[in-house]
Amino acid sequence: MKNSTAEKNYHALFDNFDKAKAFDEIAEFFYDMNFGSTSKSDIELLMFHFYMDAMIQANKIDNSDVISYAACSDYKMSQKLGITQQRVRNLKVKTELVYPQNDFRWEESLAYLLRDKKNVQFSKNDMVIINIPDPNLFYAIQDYIEEYGGYVEIHINRKILEMRREYLWQFALQLEDKERQNAIIKYIQKELNKEKKQGKIDSIYSVIKTILENGANAVGILSGINGLLSPDNPFGYFLKSIIQNF
Repeated sequence: MKNSTAEKNYHALFDNFDKAKAFDEIAEFFYDMNFGSTSKSDIELLMFHFYMDAMIQANKIDNSDVISYAACSDYKMSQKLGITQQRVRNLKVKTELVYPQNDFRWEESLAYLLRDKKNVQFSKNDMVIINIPDPNLFYAIQDYIEEYGGYVEIHINRKILEMRREYLWQFALQLEDKERQNAIIKYIQKELNKEKKQGKIDSIYSVIKTILENGANAVGILSGINGLLSPDNPFGYFLKSIIQNF
């Protein structure tokens, strides 16, 4: 006997086109002189990929590429699939490695999370603590910070990301076009020269690092950056609101 709730959830996520497309992908594992050669885990990963992709498409916010992480939480998905939250989390990471999302922009996803003040706390040692519900978003942020010489504090709770507050400006600059990035770089270089600092900014990735290493007036310069961000930068409002926390 079919579970009516499960059937309803299934049809709500997949239309006939999606089902036909999914069959074509499954068929590649069986009908190309390879019948029975694919492991159970690979098939399960493919099926999770179909489900994850459908959940993403169904829960995008305001026609953007940002999804509602609350709607796609480990708990909600574990309840629908009948597996543990940890297994859902592991499958999310593995799925992104094998079937990456082409439209995933971690900067915009992080900016969306920052809209909710409950996701953010400020510590007394110039660090910001952010609740990151999605493991792929967490790893993308961590990779960016470490690639350009920064660091994050690792917690037992792997949804907690702790980093220096200044890096939020670095993320905001990532979303600006080249023309505005160059204007901001020129502004910062001018401010450093005023203070007789020797740091030279080679790229947008070295902005915050240069300010900090030269002992510059970080608060003043970061406030100036706020005024140069484009009006539609998703980090803009949040960054203006946290200057007072320095």
